[in-house]
Amino acid sequence: MRQDYNLHASLDDPCQRLLNAMEPGSYIRPHRQLTPPKQERFVRVRGRMAAFIFDGMGKVDEVIVFDPGGGE
Repeated sequence: MRQDYNLHASLDDPCQRLLNAMEPGSYIRPHRQLTPPKQERFVRVRGRMAAFIFDGMGKVDEVIVFDPGGGE
């Protein structure tokens, strides 16, 4: 489960800032913002998470695990 809290005034804003609180076991479906291209940043406050980096064909290119017990 996750809950979003938008900090931007409108979906048309060029910079969309939001807080996204996620419970253990949450999943964010892979996606890209292509028009216009946008970057996303995640900040882990606590817990463990993994980022999956895909190549242009949609295959997993890299997995990065962020783990407070040792990893990143």
